[in-house]
Amino acid sequence: MNNAERQILDVGIDGMTCAMCAKAIENSLADTDGVLSSNVNLASELVRIEYNPDTAGFDKIKNSIETAGYSLKFDSMNIKIDGMTCVMCQNIVEKTLLNLNFIKSAKVDFNTSNALIEYYPAVFDKTVLKAAIENAGYNFIDASDEESISENHDKSKLIRAIVGFAVSIPMMLFMFFSHIHSDYSFILFIITTPIFLWQSFPIFKSAFNAIKNKSLNMEVMYSMGIGSAYLASVLGTFNFIFSHDFMFYDTVLMLASFLLFGKHLESKAKSKTSTAIKQLIKLSPKKARIEENGSVIEKDIDFVKIDDIIHVLAGDKIPVDGIIIDGCPIIDESMINGEPIPKEKVPGDNVIAGTINLNDNFKFKAQKIGKDTILAQIIEYVTKAQMSKPQIQQLADKAVVWFIPIVFAVAIISFLINYLIIDEGIYYSFRSLVSVLVIACPCALGLATPTAVSVGLGRAAKEGILIKDSSSLETISQCKYVVLDKTGTITQGKPAVKNLLFFNGFDESILQNVVSAEFQSQHPLAKAIVNYGKNRNINPNNDSRIETLSGKGIKAIFDDNIYLIGSLSFMRDNNINIIEDKENTSTMVYVVINNIHAANFIIEDELKSDSKMALELIKNTGRHTVMITGDNKNTAQKISESIGLDEYFAEILPAQKAEIINNYQNKSAKVIFIGDGINDAPALTKADIGIAMGSGTDIALESGDIALTNSNLTTAYKSI
Repeated sequence: MNNAERQILDVGIDGMTCAMCAKAIENSLADTDGVLSSNVNLASELVRIEYNPDTAGFDKIKNSIETAGYSLKFDSMNIKIDGMTCVMCQNIVEKTLLNLNFIKSAKVDFNTSNALIEYYPAVFDKTVLKAAIENAGYNFIDASDEESISENHDKSKLIRAIVGFAVSIPMMLFMFFSHIHSDYSFILFIITTPIFLWQSFPIFKSAFNAIKNKSLNMEVMYSMGIGSAYLASVLGTFNFIFSHDFMFYDTVLMLASFLLFGKHLESKAKSKTSTAIKQLIKLSPKKARIEENGSVIEKDIDFVKIDDIIHVLAGDKIPVDGIIIDGCPIIDESMINGEPIPKEKVPGDNVIAGTINLNDNFKFKAQKIGKDTILAQIIEYVTKAQMSKPQIQQLADKAVVWFIPIVFAVAIISFLINYLIIDEGIYYSFRSLVSVLVIACPCALGLATPTAVSVGLGRAAKEGILIKDSSSLETISQCKYVVLDKTGTITQGKPAVKNLLFFNGFDESILQNVVSAEFQSQHPLAKAIVNYGKNRNINPNNDSRIETLSGKGIKAIFDDNIYLIGSLSFMRDNNINIIEDKENTSTMVYVVINNIHAANFIIEDELKSDSKMALELIKNTGRHTVMITGDNKNTAQKISESIGLDEYFAEILPAQKAEIINNYQNKSAKVIFIGDGINDAPALTKADIGIAMGSGTDIALESGDIALTNSNLTTAYKSI
């Protein structure tokens, strides 16, 4: 065998863990007819295969690898396809894509002109992909040409419609007020024919492609209607079969014009469905200023690596996600989280790709790049959601498939009944057939539902609501219970000092020492006290010896004075007698100096500013509101009463949250759960609809059906 008959294929493999896996794949390939050799690289998870293309194609190699128990690596991409007008077109394109051996799966949406494909990179061929789509009668659009092609096609429809109306309206008036005879009919034929053929060419072309692919779409129905009317007019003009009574020239042009104008409006509606994604994509900067060897070099965004130091100038968009290491910028994050007020940032704070630096140059370290940035994930969420279909749209799609052949049957039956049974004559009977074909367009089923869904998803994204699957839109409307986590959802999730009380003659002079002691602790309550001090211009110092005891408090020595700072149990462990206020629902941090009770810090996790209003709005929709918290009963009761919750559960462990949701579901009720933490993930998954707050963890965001880009409870209400 000469070299021309040999080909080499490098294929990525998923599932390999050891040398035995590699051996199993090589053995399976060795038994495959036409495979000449194979070499598995475990480190790169690649296998290089030398094969004879006459006897071993990609399908055979793929089957051999899968037989060994492994799978080929695949990637995904979104492509644009022009020319689809209904569900039948969508089905044709989907079938065409799945017939290509390098396509693993394909989801097509005619409403957005999108196709989300999973493909095998090793054999992916864009030229073959484009040719297959065009052979099916549609157009593959490169992303760079998408906007201009869409505008040109839309403009063409509008021009054809305007010309048709300009000719058909005077013609209709002339035919209405004049008696049609042979002279006029021939003139009408001469005027109508070139305009009709030019005007209706896109409609007939689409119908031809559908029939070629053994399918019926709406263009087939339109073509039958206007084509029959035109043909009858031509036959009537020459007195062949039909008489001069069959003059539909004005009707033919008028109907084609209405159809094209309708498609123009349809295109406008469709363009709005992808506006949100286009706007999000425009947020992505193309360049980044990267620090290298002491100098700053501007490079394409694709060259940014994790841990690179990025310089951002005032007015620049932030290129990737990261953590500020130098500078205190003010960042406009409204395009990501919908919050209009810019945020003041300090070193250690996170920054998000696509947001805008308003005032100060700063540096940050890249943490997430490419597809891992929050902006890229938002775009992916919205795209996938628009490609998914709720149950009502799936029902509409099925109805459209059956609708078109049923309309043909009804049109023919209408003609036969009028002509053979009622004896209305061929003119009236034929007009009845044409009318049924032309007006029986299932636009409400085939277009309105997916357009409403897509526009809704895009609008939601602009409001900071990422709906991962469009079926959630349907499910959420059926939910009667709204269950909320407390910390980070209803409350800020950041303890803050509400009040400070002094006893036994002590005053604010001790605050410097308390703040200095707490500054050396990582406990959330300690941070609350330090922040309280900062707000009063008290900065910590290191003139102390600190000892953390039993996780309940701190022992510190300042100028030979012994400070004990901590919980009630910590004080009792140190034989300090402090009377507990059992009516108090706040968290208390006690300060004792030389065994004398000196002060109490009253600490609360404050309600979010919009929690009460959001809960009132949710209740006004007729839903039952429930709070679940691991906090004590007194605190839970106080919060519940202050914001008007219907019910609450206190001192609940993370695993019990899912059990409570399950109990409601056992009563045949559907439940929305709103949360933000890792411990909320089971409940977010268990609920019929899980809404993850934007301040939450990655795990919570992945577990939810809906992810919010901000932490406002009002946004959660908007999603409902």
